[in-house]
Amino acid sequence: MHLPSHSGLAKSPSPPSAAAQLKHMTAALHRQLDQHALVKNLLRQPIDNTHYDALMRAFSRAYHHIEPALLEYEQTLRPMQRYQSRRPVLETISPSPAATRLIEDAASYWGCRYVLDGSSHGANILLPRLSTQLSQQQTSLRYWHLLAEQSAHWPWLCRQLESCAPEHGLDARCIAAARATYQIFIDALELEAQHARRPLREL
Repeated sequence: MHLPSHSGLAKSPSPPSAAAQLKHMTAALHRQLDQHALVKNLLRQPIDNTHYDALMRAFSRAYHHIEPALLEYEQTLRPMQRYQSRRPVLETISPSPAATRLIEDAASYWGCRYVLDGSSHGANILLPRLSTQLSQQQTSLRYWHLLAEQSAHWPWLCRQLESCAPEHGLDARCIAAARATYQIFIDALELEAQHARRPLREL
């Protein structure tokens, strides 16, 4: 009887990366966000300006809820690649609402950044289209440029996420923060959509 040599044994598949696990566990919320009518308007030709303005107000509302706690906790964590706030380029679009306490520890910080910085990939795709349809003086165009620039740091961020994935699996706090971040954006979009529909119901 010949026992198989070590080299002939089938290797166990490598566990998925933390980013891949987080993508799987937030897929439904990510899909819900992408399929929202105000987001899908970005793919229209031409873009509906009223819906676009509503989208940017929703984004502004969401960032103003999320960023204060994120930036506050970052002072403790001091990552090599700091989060680049989007609020300065959205400040004139929507007033700041009360901030939501979302970040309590490193795991929730990275879960939140996974969502915020992951959107840079979509911005890279959308920027050429938006640049031709929006006025170069429009404040919101600066937002898309800022977001697209963050895609260069995505591989670094994925490596940081590995600290949230010990042998027993991805940290639940990281997953919860990512899901909560998606939900804040979805809720902000729904609020703007309701405002947009209100005149129609009143007719």
